[in-house]
Amino acid sequence: MKTAVTAALAMCAAMAPACIALRAAVSDDEAELIARKAVCDFRPSEHHVDAAMNPDKLRAVRFGELEDRILQFEARTAPRQIGKALELPEPLYLYRVTNEGIFLLPQEKIGPRDWPTAEVVFFDANREWVVAVSRRTGEAFDLYGFGVTGEAEPVAAFNRLVARFHLSALDNNTADELAILFYRCVFDPDERDLMGYWLHLRLRVEEYAYRKFDERPAGRLFSTWWRQFNRSAKYADIEISSHPGSGGFQVELPVFRVLPKSEVALIKRTVTVSADGTCRLEPDATVFQYPMRDRGDEAHF
Repeated sequence: MKTAVTAALAMCAAMAPACIALRAAVSDDEAELIARKAVCDFRPSEHHVDAAMNPDKLRAVRFGELEDRILQFEARTAPRQIGKALELPEPLYLYRVTNEGIFLLPQEKIGPRDWPTAEVVFFDANREWVVAVSRRTGEAFDLYGFGVTGEAEPVAAFNRLVARFHLSALDNNTADELAILFYRCVFDPDERDLMGYWLHLRLRVEEYAYRKFDERPAGRLFSTWWRQFNRSAKYADIEISSHPGSGGFQVELPVFRVLPKSEVALIKRTVTVSADGTCRLEPDATVFQYPMRDRGDEAHF
């Protein structure tokens, strides 16, 4: 009996570092404030003056579904990549931050002097950002909504997160999943435009038609678009596919897109996923496009 107890205590002692690693050094409240401050510190392009905000005027909520998917992916891949049985994955928080419509104060009350001067500037409502925060260190990763010169900044932040959290692509399946996480974190948090099957595309095109046009032309324009898509025989291109490529895996993501001149399109966005998890976007390729426009029938909303 004594030997069994001693063995149990020895096992607990061996596992203690791993158990301690699970305990978050940063609380949920602290991480939420970090996420809101990340948005306040965000410096947009010279054409905007909406960066200087009071974090108390922002709303941050846990993005539980996407956070769980990242943690589950990390739990499956990180320990195998690290190669240490007792080293546990790095925990994180993921937040959606929204502005909900606020007003800015004069420059001297809101921040650094290099911000543009403004008496009272309305900050466009319904903007959203996605911020990841390390539960151990409080480090913030500025993802969706933080692009200043395009896609470079949030892509770099995601790859920094990949390195910090030891995410990796072990095979085609994990490469596919990591590419989807990358695309959602950087471009499309709710997977509205990331397609996966034909019904998803049909519903997305129909939603676009009825939002853009009055009911009568919307039904006709949608039916015409879908009929042309059926004739194109492009159903296979709606599926996510991947294959080994130079430096990792090439993952092709089908994405809904509205091009100039109201060309409603299905495009392929190719993500190169390296073995260490780094993601890189390749040039887009258009799979199918067909105009959806009607003279004088656009809805006003």
